[in-house]
Amino acid sequence: MNAAKRNSIRRNLFHAALPSVEPWDGFDWHQWRGHYDTDKPHSSQALAIDVFGSLQQLSCRDTVLNAFMSRMGYESNGAWTVDLEWRVPGDLLGESGHPTQVDAMASSRNLVVFFECKLTEKQAGSCSHAKRITEGPHEGKRQCNGRYELQTNPTNGKSATCSLAGIGIKYWDYIPRLLEIDHEEASKACPFKGEDYQWMRNVVACAAKAEKDNKKGVFFVVYADLPEERGVSLSRCARESWPRFRETVKPGTIDVGEVSYLDLLDVATEAAGTDADVIRELRSWVEDKARRAASHRS
Repeated sequence: MNAAKRNSIRRNLFHAALPSVEPWDGFDWHQWRGHYDTDKPHSSQALAIDVFGSLQQLSCRDTVLNAFMSRMGYESNGAWTVDLEWRVPGDLLGESGHPTQVDAMASSRNLVVFFECKLTEKQAGSCSHAKRITEGPHEGKRQCNGRYELQTNPTNGKSATCSLAGIGIKYWDYIPRLLEIDHEEASKACPFKGEDYQWMRNVVACAAKAEKDNKKGVFFVVYADLPEERGVSLSRCARESWPRFRETVKPGTIDVGEVSYLDLLDVATEAAGTDADVIRELRSWVEDKARRAASHRS
């Protein structure tokens, strides 16, 4: 990353969050077609760093997260850790090349909480195996026919009901336990070939991490809204596909929900103590970003 791009990204990050991305060159910056884009006004990564990077660094981290989780109905006390751009270890779900990654993960003695952060995104991520390969020796081929049925992946010759399972990825070890899935319908059209794929990966990863750590798993979608339109996400996928997917999660498995940045920061302001002025400044920063990003709303 050259100095000009680094300075451009730095200007787009809240000052209290800056230490959270050090060492700078080792941080997992978002890119679009090979170009870093965290300096864009509608960068969801920048907004996630602003809020969760600040919480990671400020002395109020534990009291704020305990207050927030208590407000959301969970027993919460003690110390917290916060990790940005947390990648699932390869052995947890059998992922290798592109492991599931969550914008922020917070962990306490009894809770592991995943935060997937949205700003103006139209869609969540979809499964690449159902798409045609665009280059290389298998150009034009699909690794999956888009149905949950026994089939052979033309790129590696492996047969499985899911081409991801065929290469050792364990999503379907968890899906039947966590989600209400009609297998007859899935054999006609896999429910995860579209944007429910990202939601599924996040929820499965949260459940797997919580199970491994022997903690309660909670997954939140964090969205940006405007003061005059509270509760209305600027992101279409957070407004539309997420609520539909949320209804498929089986009760008593993993807890899922959503919260706006402004609601989270309202709780933080009350709990921040000596950091309250910084949190109020952060809230104004987030509100201003939401207004500027609103032109990208769809």
